[in-house]
Amino acid sequence: MVEESRTGYDAAQASKEEDDLDRWRFAADIAKLIQSGRPDWSVRIGIFGKWGEGKSTVLRFVETMQEGTGNIIFWFNPWAIQSLNDLWIDFGTKLFQSLDNAGLLVENPVKRFFRRLSNWLRGRGLYESGEGAADILGRSKLYSGAFGLIGSWLKPDGAQVRKIRERLQGRRIIVLIDDLDRASPELLPKLLLSLRELLDLPGFTFLLAFDDEIVGKALKEANKAWGEGTSFLDKVLDFRYHLPSVSKEGRRRLLARFLAQQCPFVPEESTHEVEDLLPVNPRKLKSLIRSLATLKPQISRHGPDELNWVDIWLGELVRNESESFFDFLLQDGILEAEAGDGYRIRWDLSSKGIKEREEAERKGIESLLSSAGITDAQQTERLVRLIKAARSRSSQHLRYSWELSVRPHAITWKEFGELRGEWILDRRADLLFTWSARHAQLRSCSIVEVENELFQSILLQRDRQVSLAAETSTAEEHGQRCGEAQLLYQMMEQFLRLQGRFTPLRFETLYGKALYWIGFRVNPLDIELRQQERTLLLNLLESSEDEMSTAFLEVMKPWERSYLPNLDEPGVRELKRSLFQDCSHILRPKAQQQLIDFLEQPRSVRRMQEPSRFQVFRYLLFHPDSLPWDQGLRAKMADIVRKGKTDWDAYVNADELLLLLYSSGREAANTTSVPVVKRVVGDIDFSSDLWETVTSRTIQWRMQIRILKFRQFLIDFGVPESRLPLTPELQARSLVEATEENSD
Repeated sequence: MVEESRTGYDAAQASKEEDDLDRWRFAADIAKLIQSGRPDWSVRIGIFGKWGEGKSTVLRFVETMQEGTGNIIFWFNPWAIQSLNDLWIDFGTKLFQSLDNAGLLVENPVKRFFRRLSNWLRGRGLYESGEGAADILGRSKLYSGAFGLIGSWLKPDGAQVRKIRERLQGRRIIVLIDDLDRASPELLPKLLLSLRELLDLPGFTFLLAFDDEIVGKALKEANKAWGEGTSFLDKVLDFRYHLPSVSKEGRRRLLARFLAQQCPFVPEESTHEVEDLLPVNPRKLKSLIRSLATLKPQISRHGPDELNWVDIWLGELVRNESESFFDFLLQDGILEAEAGDGYRIRWDLSSKGIKEREEAERKGIESLLSSAGITDAQQTERLVRLIKAARSRSSQHLRYSWELSVRPHAITWKEFGELRGEWILDRRADLLFTWSARHAQLRSCSIVEVENELFQSILLQRDRQVSLAAETSTAEEHGQRCGEAQLLYQMMEQFLRLQGRFTPLRFETLYGKALYWIGFRVNPLDIELRQQERTLLLNLLESSEDEMSTAFLEVMKPWERSYLPNLDEPGVRELKRSLFQDCSHILRPKAQQQLIDFLEQPRSVRRMQEPSRFQVFRYLLFHPDSLPWDQGLRAKMADIVRKGKTDWDAYVNADELLLLLYSSGREAANTTSVPVVKRVVGDIDFSSDLWETVTSRTIQWRMQIRILKFRQFLIDFGVPESRLPLTPELQARSLVEATEENSD
């Protein structure tokens, strides 16, 4: 018995115990037909079905049923054949191997040739697999010439066939032909015509499994006279069997068995919510299960309550249908907008009726599919259905579940719980660092990813404990929840005190959480938690590096006063104001030093006027809250201005500063307002220093008018003329201007 080995995840079933789709009974009818036919007749049976519906399984079942009958069976797959010569060579090789194995070859030149050929193939390890036989033989004129004898040797009324039939003694030669519909469409008609000659051999039974629609279409395109191709197939086949559609129960059995084999970690009950969405085609269903099996490493990282299996199934269904569309949905918040919280919010606010809404939803999904490059009508229909299901059945953790297959999170709650257990026993910051490094290596990701998720995990778990504490009904449970929240903040403080871990983004998150909870002070333990939140922020800011101060102030945006919403109660507003002022009190001196360092750089005043940059520096210099400047900033600003008398870069900055004040005072610039300019210029000593520096160098003739305008501006804003002395060249230019005005 010669067969083609098919093992692996997608192998056809071969035993009755594996029959989930009721194909065994179907195959049994075919086996009975084979046995009931006259042994001196040629029997040609077609088995029709779609890709993946079990045609190969039926052939395997028939093969299994023939065991012990004495019949000779071999497989023939013509799908890779490129020419008629290849067809004869491949078929002849398999036929003669089968006959030789059964001892049915008679002694003649052709038999002797094949014995020599068999020995040659065995010597090269190719006999059993047939690997390379057609290619090797096709390259040799001798071998090709010998195989040219096959056509005449296999004549239905020829001596060789007659001798073989005599030796068969009532047995049959059964040829299982699979994957005919996978052959090149251009070759299909020629293949079938050639097979028509082969299929006439008495004593032979041929089982051909293929999709009759695909083959019929190819035949129709080859010759319009064949109609839909069925008339041609009528000439080739004696019997036709159409695979019955797969029943729901059969699909359930197949799903249950393959889940148990390949995905034992998937709860069987999780299929109930998505059963109506599962592929009808058995092969696509198997592919889905194999796709799900790839998630095992990620699933094992989670606790039983961490995952939403409906979300996971929905993601794998979409991914199995179109990997490109799945990736498209995971870009830039598209998933949330089209199937998550963003979608729900949008439609909750919609005033559309049910029918109008359904039409709008479908158009929206079709537009989305078009943007993703999906054009196939059948695939579009399938994906529309899956997206609709995701909209109605998914949870808030949809993205997390979908990303398990492509970019899983660095830390799961199960892993965080294990870390927390270690830390409780040994509360050292070094432990957090070493664990993060070890975990990054284990997960094959960067330590930055691990630390980002560690920060979020501590914060989210702490937030959860605070929320649960607020909802508890007993003082005992309230105390337990608050105690856990305090422990987590101790863990947070240790982590953020590691070098470089306290970043502006993390400060923004902590500051936002502190503002969120700041008014919740019902119980003494609540007050302790609020104090812990405040203390942690202030301690971290106090110990932070000076150069980070401007970034932290950028987070607070004091120029917007957004920390005092009008909806807050007066007491809450006061608490928020107090927290802001304490944080600002720590950051301002550090930021002022950064401002001084910045102003000592070339062209810094001009750069500071860029609208999208240096907001903190503009706030420190020109915001009403910052005026008048405190003594430290005032003294340093005066030093910078005076330095311009000897340093060119400092001189340019002083000149740019005076120009900025002039432009803003005349409402020609939007960097700051006129009232602010008046307060800055109202510092007579500073304005006098600024004037002295700007006029400390000889002013060229063309720019002298500009400087005189600056002087008049300062006088108009309250600086005494006596504090703004004119240099000799400015005095001369002033007299010229006065003379010209009088003459006019």
